[in-house]
Amino acid sequence: MRRFALITPIPELAELFSAKPADRLESRFKRGRDLTAPCVVLAVHEVEGHRELDSFWWSYVPTGARHVRVIREARGEDVAQRRIFADALSDHRILFIADWFYLWQRRTPTKLVGYLFRNTEPVPLALAAVCNVWVDEAENQLLRSCALITMPATEEVQPVAERMPVVLEPHEYDEWLDPDVHDTELLAGIIDPTHAPTLRRSRIKGSTMRRM
Repeated sequence: MRRFALITPIPELAELFSAKPADRLESRFKRGRDLTAPCVVLAVHEVEGHRELDSFWWSYVPTGARHVRVIREARGEDVAQRRIFADALSDHRILFIADWFYLWQRRTPTKLVGYLFRNTEPVPLALAAVCNVWVDEAENQLLRSCALITMPATEEVQPVAERMPVVLEPHEYDEWLDPDVHDTELLAGIIDPTHAPTLRRSRIKGSTMRRM
C-alpha cells in the first residue's frame, strides 16, 4: 500500500479512538483523499498511560541511518527478525489511521485498475504500524517516522494484490499499543492474517491506467 485517504476531522478521530489530540495537530497534518508516501500521517500511540493522536512521517528511518530513506512497509512474517524493525515492534507500536486505502490490480503488463478498501462499518481503519524517533544531527532535529506492517492478501483482496496492510480490530488496540507488551510471539498473533476483518472493496471510477 502506497496511497490512502483520511478525511475524518481530527476531533472525531480523537473521540473514536479515545485519544487526546497533540498540540497544534491541525497545523501539522492536511487531510486528503489521495495521500501518498512519503508524507505526514495521523496515528494513535500511548503516552504515559493515555492514548494520543499525533502526526508521524510515513517513511521509516531506522536508528543510526545517515539520511532519510523511503521505507514504507515491514513484512509481518519477518518483522521481528529484521534488525531495523525488531526494537520498534517490541517497544514502539502505533495505529496508523486511514478512512480507506488503495490497491491496484494489474490486468495486463501495461494496464492497472484501482480499488479502494474500507471498513464494512462507516468508521476509519486502524492499521498496524511501528515507529521510531530518528535524530538528524546535521539539522539538529528529531523525526518521528513509521512503517506499515503488511501481510499476504486475504481471499477478498487477492484478486487485486498479493499483499495488504494489517487491519486491527477495536479489541486488539489496547494490547497493540501497550508499551509494557514486549512479547514478539504475542504480537505476531495479533498481526496474523487469519484474524483479518472483512473489508468492503470498491472499484475507483476512472482509475484505469496504462503504463508505457
